[in-house]
Amino acid sequence: MEYQLNHADYQVPNKIKHSGSGIASFIVVLTSILGYIAAFVMISTIVVGVMDRSSDAIIENLEQHSGIIGGGLLFIISGILNLIALILGIIGLAIRSRKKVFAILGTILSGVCFIGIILLFFLV
Repeated sequence: MEYQLNHADYQVPNKIKHSGSGIASFIVVLTSILGYIAAFVMISTIVVGVMDRSSDAIIENLEQHSGIIGGGLLFIISGILNLIALILGIIGLAIRSRKKVFAILGTILSGVCFIGIILLFFLV
């Protein structure tokens, strides 16, 4: 008995696409990390420049620098982006029949950043 290979017997495996929300989560968390770094650099350069003066002049000089306000706003915006990335990562993990690599990376990175920022506020 000889077996003949038919085209109907051979099926091409479907390629599974990456989760769109997982990719978005990964990109948003990378953007928020860059925002955290930029905010830290903005605030620390202004504070280091002001710390060279006497203690009475420090408070007056900090009020004059709008970069601290900009750095604080950038920090808050990065936190909001981090929360959005966490939500998108969880949505990407819940989608079936999609690859979950970027969703896992986005969820882990945003979760670690989110917990790290919360710990930073409690420890400082």
